[in-house]
Amino acid sequence: MIRTEDTRKFVPTTVLVMGLLVLYASLYAAPADAARRIALVIGNGAYSQSPDLYNPVNDAEAMADKLRSLDFTLIGGQAHVNVNKRNMDKLLVNLEDELRSSGTRATALVYYSGHGVAEDNQNWLVPVDDGDIKYREDMPDYAIGANRVMRRLERAGGRLHILILDACRNTPLPSRYKTGGSSKGLVPAVQSGNEADSMIVFAAAPGQVAYDGPRNGLSPFTKALIEEMDEPGRRLVDVVAKVRSNVRRETAGEPKGPQVPWVNHSMERPFYFVPCPPGTDCDSVIVIIGDDPPIEDWTDLDQKKECSECPLMVAVPAGEYTMGSSSSDRELLGGEYGTELPNRSVTVRRFAVGVHEVTFSQWDACHRDRGCSRKPLDNGWGRGNRPVIDVSWEDARQYVEWLSNKTRKTYRLLSESEWEYVARSGTTSPFHTGSTISTRQANYGNSQERTIEVGKLANNRFGLYDMHGNVWEWVQDCWHNDYRGAPNDGSAWTQGGDCGKRVYRGGSWKDGPNYARSAYRWGGDIRQRAGNIGFRVARELN
Repeated sequence: MIRTEDTRKFVPTTVLVMGLLVLYASLYAAPADAARRIALVIGNGAYSQSPDLYNPVNDAEAMADKLRSLDFTLIGGQAHVNVNKRNMDKLLVNLEDELRSSGTRATALVYYSGHGVAEDNQNWLVPVDDGDIKYREDMPDYAIGANRVMRRLERAGGRLHILILDACRNTPLPSRYKTGGSSKGLVPAVQSGNEADSMIVFAAAPGQVAYDGPRNGLSPFTKALIEEMDEPGRRLVDVVAKVRSNVRRETAGEPKGPQVPWVNHSMERPFYFVPCPPGTDCDSVIVIIGDDPPIEDWTDLDQKKECSECPLMVAVPAGEYTMGSSSSDRELLGGEYGTELPNRSVTVRRFAVGVHEVTFSQWDACHRDRGCSRKPLDNGWGRGNRPVIDVSWEDARQYVEWLSNKTRKTYRLLSESEWEYVARSGTTSPFHTGSTISTRQANYGNSQERTIEVGKLANNRFGLYDMHGNVWEWVQDCWHNDYRGAPNDGSAWTQGGDCGKRVYRGGSWKDGPNYARSAYRWGGDIRQRAGNIGFRVARELN
């Protein structure tokens, strides 16, 4: 690590962020009496004993500027750089006092950039006067515990606690009692479990070292975070998902492998740095962006449905991909299927899609409401959360019309190119699982001898379940024998071809793995009903 002449320019070689926030946010633009947003920002780089760091000061000052623009009031009016333990304690006391006096709806955010150390299953933030820290066991006496920060905010009250830590992960200190080398990275266990709403964001996964970025620049993590914070209508959990994806991609070529940001949370209410603009509908769906949507960890999924009987939806980002079978498909097949060619580039706009195939319980609600004219058979397998079967393309159209009328939103079937886009979810392999798939990952090949309840197997990178297998899924498009003349804008192909026959995709419980490939396509008469054909819905977004 190299020291510059201006000590304020020391910045971390590896950075880790812990941000702690107690906050409440409206789903719409904040009114004049909205809850206060309070932030404490610290960046430590010029250490008395530990190696100096390149970018924490830059990171802290850039974060302070961003938070000001998002209506946060900064403790002390600025970022605090190169802070000793005594002053770090004072700043935390000031934050606690400010938060307590601001009422139960106030938001408090703590951002720390600098050295961070894990010892005895706790994370420690290292002040610049670290000369007395000779061993890792000295941390409780001379450093600031992340859990201590959390406790201060708990005492002060509030609805949500978020801790963001961008800190150097290498721990060069030896242990007084343990043999072996020094530890690296932080540990995920920071929350006390008492917070009603809390989020802890780490710049890298537990035990992993974060990268510093270019000298006199910003760390990959803080740079990505600042770039994503002011997207209107993007929930905090989705900001973190996007940051994780961007940092992983940015650091993919590093010698020690990609850096993967990490998050722990117990969120029960959504929080937005910039709320959804009034009059738009971006709050009515969950936004999934990036590689690792942590859907199974979210506790407010049902609250995001537009009605109790409605399908759970996610918004997928706009994108471009190559549609049709790839070289890896052809290698797997030992040839090619002409119906999946020629390949072409397709641009898909942002839209919402069902997390699951439409279920019997959702269909039965339509039938009770007289929106769907018939009650399909379940083959004796049960209804509830199993995907609806014994429905034709015309039946599926009845359902989306009923759903549109009920919610006053525009629901429809997916186009064929949209379906393949979300099935691939950024992959180019035959399956979203890679070149192969197993019956532990999808219901196909008669392994279960029937349908299974939706959502029981792994989701893909867009957070969608059962894109391979379980039931075939009707889409909008008329049947064409190949892609010659097909649109490349993501729209349904409803001109030419055989429109008395419509496409279905994804394979089913009784078909082999070849039919479950992302590129495979087939179709049937619009009145065809079978025990292995169902559908999934899409919804337009503004």
